[in-house]
Amino acid sequence: MQEDYRILLNFLPVLGPLPTLRVFRKPRLPSESRPDQATACYSFAKGDNRDDRQFYWVKRESADGFTEYAAQPDENNDLTRWALFHALRDSVRRTLNETDYVLDDRGFLDEISLIMRRYQEGQEMLLLQPYLLRQTNQFGFLVDFHFQKKHGVPFSRRIMQLSLSLDRQFRRNLDCYIDRNDRIRTFLRERAAVFSDLRVPGANATVKLSQDPLSLPARRLRSKVYVFANNRDSRSQFTGLRDFGPLQPKAPCYLHSGL
Repeated sequence: MQEDYRILLNFLPVLGPLPTLRVFRKPRLPSESRPDQATACYSFAKGDNRDDRQFYWVKRESADGFTEYAAQPDENNDLTRWALFHALRDSVRRTLNETDYVLDDRGFLDEISLIMRRYQEGQEMLLLQPYLLRQTNQFGFLVDFHFQKKHGVPFSRRIMQLSLSLDRQFRRNLDCYIDRNDRIRTFLRERAAVFSDLRVPGANATVKLSQDPLSLPARRLRSKVYVFANNRDSRSQFTGLRDFGPLQPKAPCYLHSGL
């Protein structure tokens, strides 16, 4: 097996360590409802025991009843992803027009979609989500390509082509993932200004992102084999059965007349 076999991920990691996050927090009372859309809720360790935690309301700006707190990036992974999302959102709002992006921060996942190309049938988009890659313990952003069909436009082969499911000749696109990767890299270059000014709450220095998606070493699975009689194996179902016989013979079946 080759030692240099690698897999390319649609993940842009943060370069270097993240700075300390400055947030404002106050303890959350049991059954207390969320005060407003700008307030989040995260848990913090009460002391050295990181498993003994307490929930707090968290804001990016000072507010009545909230005290300033310096959070380490590894103190709460969800909090750090939240900080990265707001850093990206602020940069997008500073850099682009409102018609050039779609902000979704009310669902299960925080996501920003940058509109890259517009067609009569819809628009090509670059999707961005804050993420922690546990394999390497790196924060960053998932990036992906998506074609959004325009409301009211009927589904067609042209839409499948724009979605990269079909190639230029309207045949099955065997290079779908290559084309997808090319789109993502092109869009990242065109929106480089967005990623050059990311500032998490309370940090003076900007957060630097890798310009290239991360690749990780990978291992390939063995070829599929089939087991036959006497634990003999073969890569072919037909020749294995012919040469070695079934792994377990089928029990005879008797028909009864019921008389």
